[in-house]
This record gives sequence, structure tokens and C-alpha cells, in this order.
Amino acid sequence: MIKEIEIMDYNNIRKIAKVEDFDNVVRLEIKVLSGDEILKILYKDYSVKAFDSATNRFEDHLDAYYCIYDITKNINHLDKWNKRTSSYDIKLEEK
Repeated sequence: MIKEIEIMDYNNIRKIAKVEDFDNVVRLEIKVLSGDEILKILYKDYSVKAFDSATNRFEDHLDAYYCIYDITKNINHLDKWNKRTSSYDIKLEEK
């Protein structure tokens, strides 16, 4: 299954990350560097794929870090995260 996840750059412009083989995703890690989101996908076979919302970045300031474990149980967090309006406006609750 392919899942589309939206990531944003510092101008809140959305980019689509098409995550293939979504059924085998173990964890999603999202870093916000200088307002740009970077999505890192970890699969069951220990492979990793990353999507960066920026094409260039002059400085790397770590603004935020999110981690969504066990995607099948926590898919509602991903849906909530996809509805945000900027890379700074969401706080995920731990469960």
C-alpha cells in the first residue's frame, strides 16, 4: 500500500512524500530543521528512506523532533499531523 504524507518547508508549502510499502513501516521520524520538515521512514527490514521538504538550506537549526512508533496502532496521530498548517503548530500526545 502507498500512503501519501505531507511535509512542509519553512514557507508552509506542502510537499507530498509517497511512502511505498506502508504496511511494513515500523516508525516515522520527523525533524524540523530551520522550519523545513524531514521525514525519515524505518521499515521492518531495517531499511530507511528519507524525504526532505527543502531543496536547499543555509543553516540547520533543530526546531522540533517527532517520532510516531507502531504506525498501525497510531495512524490517528499521522492523520492529525497531516492536518497542521505549519511545521511548528502540532504537538503529538504520547500514548
